[in-house]
Amino acid sequence: MALSANRELDRYVDQELCRYGVAAGARVFKGGFVGLNPAGYARPLVAGDRCVGVAYEAADNADGADGAVAVRVFTQGDFEHALTGASTVDIGG
Repeated sequence: MALSANRELDRYVDQELCRYGVAAGARVFKGGFVGLNPAGYARPLVAGDRCVGVAYEAADNADGADGAVAVRVFTQGDFEHALTGASTVDIGG
C-alpha cells in the first residue's frame, strides 16, 4: 500500500540471536553457515539459500518434521572463516 502521508513506526533493534525451525532431515552444526530453504526452514547453507547467519549451537532434526527442532543463529557480528576458491575480488559479493 502506498503512503500518502508520513507515519511513525515502532523500530526493533535486530537481535544478535534469532531462532529458526530446522528443516526435516537436516542437521545443523555449531559454527556452520545457516540458510533457509524455500519453505523457510533452517538447514546448512546450500547454494541459492538466503544466508541468515552462523549457528550458535548444533541442531539435529534428522528424524523430525519441519520445525520440530529449532536452532539459534548469530545474525550479526564478524566471524573469521576460511573460504576455498575466494579471493579479494569477492569481497562484498
